[in-house]
Amino acid sequence: MITLYGSASSPNVLKVRLMLEEAEMPYREQRVKRETGENQSAEYLEISASGTLPAIVDDETGARVFESSAILLYLGDRSGKFYPQDPASRGDVFKWLLFDAANIGPAIENIYKLYYLDDAWVEDAIKFQKTKLRSSLGVIETRLGVAPYLAGECSIADFALLPLSNLLADFLDQPLSDYPHLERWSLAMKQRPGAQRALGV
Repeated sequence: MITLYGSASSPNVLKVRLMLEEAEMPYREQRVKRETGENQSAEYLEISASGTLPAIVDDETGARVFESSAILLYLGDRSGKFYPQDPASRGDVFKWLLFDAANIGPAIENIYKLYYLDDAWVEDAIKFQKTKLRSSLGVIETRLGVAPYLAGECSIADFALLPLSNLLADFLDQPLSDYPHLERWSLAMKQRPGAQRALGV
């Protein structure tokens, strides 16, 4: 049995839950309250050295993995699903998974944190981050214009992107429909049975 540690509403936790549901891997969830410091407890730090959410413990293999992208890679390898075996196809999954991790997620997080600041430079910083986010989305939009999924077939890279795509309208002040290929992909992803189960938690 796999235990998923985190918060039900966390986009990063949702990435992992999507994979677990789509791959039909048995799991349970254990809530960790960051607001009360549970993620910094000695017990949790043995699982996630940085105290970040999510993390998993796999009772069968003994693996303890933190960082959502690392967890997705582990689960893809563990299940043999949504993670191709041939090097070329796997390389496609790697690049889109890491593109998301290096660009989409950080830009959204930076914009979120900047909204809580009140210094004179904040407005320009938010504009800069939004410009970076739009540029990254342009790359995603171009890719989804020629492929149904990021790596051609549905993969862990798509599970990493879907929760963040749900936040774009709030963080860019523009509708997802401004990116029609991304919108089409998002709607198709949400129709998948595993995604519906994961999104319903």
